[in-house]
Amino acid sequence: MWLTFSQIIRIIIAITLSIVAVRFSFSFDINKFLEDRRKIAENKAKNVCTHLFPYYTNKWEIAWLKSAFLSPAWTTSRVCQKCWLILYDIDEEHEKDKINYYFAHNKEYKKREKNFEKLLKKAWY
Repeated sequence: MWLTFSQIIRIIIAITLSIVAVRFSFSFDINKFLEDRRKIAENKAKNVCTHLFPYYTNKWEIAWLKSAFLSPAWTTSRVCQKCWLILYDIDEEHEKDKINYYFAHNKEYKKREKNFEKLLKKAWY
């Protein structure tokens, strides 16, 4: 059984329309995907950040740690200078305990900082 010319044209038109429909329904925006991936990595980095600045001795040993939070003028919030996390209520005792803990456990502090830097690279910083 042979197809007529009009049937072949109809099949070609149907295939073309189906390809166009599939193309528009399954479009993939690479820029949106990369932006979402960057935001996810940025949020993970904020969770891993220690929010502390180390001060070193001449032998590259940690001499002391200081909180990285600053309070901008005319605001009640505090902003971490390393990861730009904004907090509105900071428990000072918790900050002191965290500083003492990481000062006593230098290896864990350095490991966490290395993780933070790796996540910042994923977030393209």
